[in-house]
Amino acid sequence: MDLSEFERKGWLWIRLDDGSTHKLDGVPALEALMRIFPAAVEGARFRFRRHAWAFHNLVAHPLLQLLVWIGKPQLGMKIHDGTVPTPTILR
Repeated sequence: MDLSEFERKGWLWIRLDDGSTHKLDGVPALEALMRIFPAAVEGARFRFRRHAWAFHNLVAHPLLQLLVWIGKPQLGMKIHDGTVPTPTILR
């Protein structure tokens, strides 16, 4: 995994065992990073705005659930993914 552009541009590159490379950006990049190398987003390595996750957790998650219940899961996921805060990698 190449994180060199993640802080500045919000994307990362992943090389698979078959040699292919894939560029991920935004929420998919952050999700891949958390699945492949979770230590990279823990502790002091990443910095978020103060309380950045509060809006996402307190508003987007309940709203997502309500929208799923009324048959609008795509809208719920769009709102959910749009409120994931972007971290800054500390150097």
